[in-house]
Amino acid sequence: MTAIEVELRRVYGAYPTGVTVVAGLARGGPAGIAASSFVPVSLRPPLVSVCVAHTSTTWPALRDLPRIGISVLGAHQEDVGRRLGARGGDRFAGVAWRSTPDGCVLIEDAAAWFDCTIEQQFRSGDHDIVVFRVLWTPPPTSPRWSSTPAVTAGCGRNRADREGVFSRERNHRSGRRRTGGGRRDVGRVRFR
Repeated sequence: MTAIEVELRRVYGAYPTGVTVVAGLARGGPAGIAASSFVPVSLRPPLVSVCVAHTSTTWPALRDLPRIGISVLGAHQEDVGRRLGARGGDRFAGVAWRSTPDGCVLIEDAAAWFDCTIEQQFRSGDHDIVVFRVLWTPPPTSPRWSSTPAVTAGCGRNRADREGVFSRERNHRSGRRRTGGGRRDVGRVRFR
């Protein structure tokens, strides 16, 4: 990476964003990536997006699945974000998750869940922009809706931080705490 790319990455990382896990059943078990580039795109039709690096070794196992789960991690799930943002090893070891009959993998106790299909995928620079159609999200009475979403800003020193997940060291050095919004009062949503 050039010095300009390193600095640009630092500046991009200063933008606070939520942390999600994009996951499905592949290769006989759960496969997933941590993504801090989650963006709601549209209500009609219901669309969300994430950006996936071309260097991802997990995305090829996910991109052809008929259904993919997106879990918005809660503030209490920093360790889950770090584990799933790491390269190599069993990322799901010690992570509580469940799968749907259609093969979505959803992280237990997440702030929100989305059951999705891939709507579009296109190359943009060194990433692919992946647009998902949301087919289902749980009702607001579920305990997971009372969780505060995890929020990250800044690129840290370890690999998970370089992947844009969490920045505990930077927050401790500056004395700042990252907190997300409050409860979201959204009705049960089923889309066709």
